[in-house]
Amino acid sequence: MMLVTMLLFAYSAVSPRHLPLHEYNLQFYENVRVAYLAIIAPAFYMISVFDAQESDLNAVISTCFHSFMLGDPATFVVELAATTLVRLLAFYFFEPEVFALSPSVPIPILPWVLRENNYRPKRITLFSADFGASCVAAPIIEECVKLILLQRTAMLPR
Repeated sequence: MMLVTMLLFAYSAVSPRHLPLHEYNLQFYENVRVAYLAIIAPAFYMISVFDAQESDLNAVISTCFHSFMLGDPATFVVELAATTLVRLLAFYFFEPEVFALSPSVPIPILPWVLRENNYRPKRITLFSADFGASCVAAPIIEECVKLILLQRTAMLPR
């Protein structure tokens, strides 16, 4: 199931979509190669620290499966919500006039459609929003999701 999901994402990630079939397939193969390269380092680290006498292989496989099928989508959704909130807070502190667009643009969508509304934010606003989302919110969310999944799927030694 993980392999099928990865192949589906690699196929749907081909850009641009209007390529001829042969070129589209070449781009798909390139996406698959990149995905496999991204697996090499974590697999090497897991193999190097895995101790069969101390760990249950079925629990390791279950944890890997649950993190891929539940953890990654949950992390994506929570990070999207957190990034929206961080961007809205940055606009609230640095450029509150952007909220004048809110009658025609819903507030949760506002940080994502500024260019379409011909609004150019200040650099400090963009920097603070990106810093808050990338360097503060995202790492905290990712580590919390990892901890929750690990606690729920594996028996950790005390």
